[in-house]
Amino acid sequence: MEELLNSHPAVFNQYEPLTFFGLRQIRTGQDSLKAQRVIHELMSCKYEGQDEYLRSAHEVRELLTRNKLVWKVCNSEDWGDALCFNDSFLSQACHLFPWRTMKLVRLRLRFVRPLLQDPELNVRVVYLVRDPRGVINSRTDTVKWCKTADCNDPSLLCSDMDEDLKTAAELHRDFPERFYLLRYEDMSLNPVNKTRELLSHLTLDFDPHMEEFLASHTTKNYDKPWSTSRESKKRVTYWASKLKPDKLNEVQKACGSVMAKFGYLTIDSTKNVTVDKILGPLVLPSAP
Repeated sequence: MEELLNSHPAVFNQYEPLTFFGLRQIRTGQDSLKAQRVIHELMSCKYEGQDEYLRSAHEVRELLTRNKLVWKVCNSEDWGDALCFNDSFLSQACHLFPWRTMKLVRLRLRFVRPLLQDPELNVRVVYLVRDPRGVINSRTDTVKWCKTADCNDPSLLCSDMDEDLKTAAELHRDFPERFYLLRYEDMSLNPVNKTRELLSHLTLDFDPHMEEFLASHTTKNYDKPWSTSRESKKRVTYWASKLKPDKLNEVQKACGSVMAKFGYLTIDSTKNVTVDKILGPLVLPSAP
């Protein structure tokens, strides 16, 4: 999703700005306020004073290299890439783009409400959710560093999903034009139409670069941990060929209730799994 939106030439991409918080979820306390401040500042193109963010960008260069249009300008064989980490340059570059996108995976959904309420930001939120069986398989089967409970514990994952769904209903009620919930599986099964629907909600045009991106990233398989080039329709059931029976049972036991709320169906066996056996309709609950 991040790369798809970033393929639009009008977009200034801010990738994982909360990386410096580490491999954990931000659920309470001062960390949530700090995270909100960082998001607000960066969405406002204010890079001055963002020392922790810039230090993490030096260590995890993807934070900046994934903004390909800007990185191409600031990185040179002759003078290196120092300009790319300059706060004044980043602030000025950011202001050149009419759209700014930001991928967030560490912040729970309820903490985006103040950002939606801020008239200066005019934020639109896309909440992307995936079948927890697919999430756990992706985290435990393809990478070695997923050792924390926040990363690999199905109970924590699904507790967060349950809380997020309640928040999603409230945000959809209060900000119907600026909040959008999307299932990974629906996007994978129908990427072009879902992209058109999403962009219509975001009031962003379907640029030819995005069409090219979809064509190259949803029809070919590069089966590496961080590859986003997938034969997308096959990815919906891919986890069933990888997830061991004991892990399947563990995830479904911990997540059965919230899975049902998101339209994910439980199964007894991973043999001959088809989309209709694991995916039902998504009906967003009514907010209180």
